[in-house]
Parts: sequence; C-alpha cells; structure tokens
Amino acid sequence: MPHPVTYCSQEMLEQGERLLRDLPADAYSAVPPGGGSTIGQHIRHMLDHYQCLMNAEHGRVDYDVRHRGSVVETDIGTARALIADLLAWVRTLDDEALSQAIVVRSEVSLCRTVCAEVGSTIGRELMFLSSHMVHHQAIVALIAKSLSVPVEPGLGLAPATRSYLRAVG
Repeated sequence: MPHPVTYCSQEMLEQGERLLRDLPADAYSAVPPGGGSTIGQHIRHMLDHYQCLMNAEHGRVDYDVRHRGSVVETDIGTARALIADLLAWVRTLDDEALSQAIVVRSEVSLCRTVCAEVGSTIGRELMFLSSHMVHHQAIVALIAKSLSVPVEPGLGLAPATRSYLRAVG
C-alpha cells in the first residue's frame, strides 16, 4: 500500500485523468459564460505546481516558475500526457523520498515583489498540492456546469468533506 500522501496525490491526479477523458475537447478551452479562466487554464495551473515539485533541483522548489499560456491550457491530449507523467513520478515516491528536506520559494505579497523561502519536505508539499488541486477542481466543476458539461459527482470535494458526508450518511 502506498504512503497515504502519495495515495492522495494519485487519487487527485486520477480524478483529473477521468475528468479529461470524459470532457468534450471543445469544453477544455471554452471561456465560461461571463468570462474568466477556462478549464484548461485551471488544469495547467494545477499540473504546473506538480511539475515544480517534480522538477525541483538541488532541493529547491519555486512554485512561481510556471508555464502560463502553454499548450497544456489548450490541448487536452497534452494535459492527459502530463498527468500520466506526474502519476508515474508520484508512484515512485517512497518514505525516504517523502521525508527529503527541501526549500520552498514563493512570492508572498500582493502589493510588491517579495519572495520568501521556508523549509519543507516532499511529503508536506504533496499534501499541499493535493489540497490545492481540490480547490481548483471545485472551480473546474463550476466552469463545466456553466458550460452544461456533466462532471463526476464529488469533483472538488476535499477528503475531509467526503469523510464527513460518509459519516452523516
């Protein structure tokens, strides 16, 4: 059985895989009614964060080094291939890899360019990425519904919310 942290990331990425498998290609890059980001832009954003962690060099992760405007935003096949690559990587992570110390860098101010660095581990960052992905999948579900595209029930529900709903019946 994989570590719970890698298992959660696998579940999230597999959910994204199912979403893209079932999503009409034209809905992927369609601008929702009223404007705003497309499903493809949200998918690219989520996957960029995973790529930042996967490609961390010398124990450093910078979540601000992303690929805005890349083909992942407009080509559903490219996004599916990237999810497959990320799933393959996550499946290789063992307890030793998860406990590897890293430094995370990110911009932290809305008013001026200020960056901060904090210590973390690969495992802790995978937990962050899963939480981040849930948030964006909830937005993706709303966009899909605005385009009259059905999505998997529970897309965008956090693990704790799912546990609560199971407990209350």
